[in-house]
Amino acid sequence: MVKQERATRTRRALIQAAESFVGEGYVPASLPVISERAGVSKGALLFHFESKGARA
Repeated sequence: MVKQERATRTRRALIQAAESFVGEGYVPASLPVISERAGVSKGALLFHFESKGARA
């Protein structure tokens, strides 16, 4: 597996996890919960997005 492919899958999983909060609101969507739902570490989340407000 090429690193870039893995990074693309990780980023996609993080975006999908964050989008799962649409009905729940902004506040419950904490970074640890988003990373948990995506199945990645918080470090991986922070590599792709520096904050909750960072755009995809």
